Amino acid sequence: MNLVKLIIGILVLSIVTACSGAMAEPPFPDPTPTADPGNPGEPGLRSEVYINSASLLIMESFPVQIRALIQGDLPTPCHMLKYNVANPDSGNAIHIEMFSIAEEGAVCIQMLQPFEESVSIPMEGQVDGAYKVFLNGDFVGEFNYPGG
Repeated sequence: MNLVKLIIGILVLSIVTACSGAMAEPPFPDPTPTADPGNPGEPGLRSEVYINSASLLIMESFPVQIRALIQGDLPTPCHMLKYNVANPDSGNAIHIEMFSIAEEGAVCIQMLQPFEESVSIPMEGQVDGAYKVFLNGDFVGEFNYPGG
């Protein structure tokens, strides 16, 4: 009888040990946003992001620095935040494209992942004037460069 209990104990211990193995790494180990502009040709599935708020920050420095403070949600924690900032067009409109990418076929918990990103708007070499900023086609705000 003790031999049966020993065999059952070893089987239970084997099953518990097998089930408690190391967890697989997520497809992107660091799901936090990156400060570098995204590369639209980057591999992975491209998805939208959900923007909750966006505003402009104008630093009183020389030269004047402009940043867009953006808060929102990624579709899942496995998505990585990416963005592109275009140079001003002929109407002095600056377009920021923000999106996310995730590894194709990745299995991930289905919950929103909050983010807050401060996006630099490079103005070096731009002419003085009034500029408007758009995020994914929506108006964010306007500013005068160099701040006058």
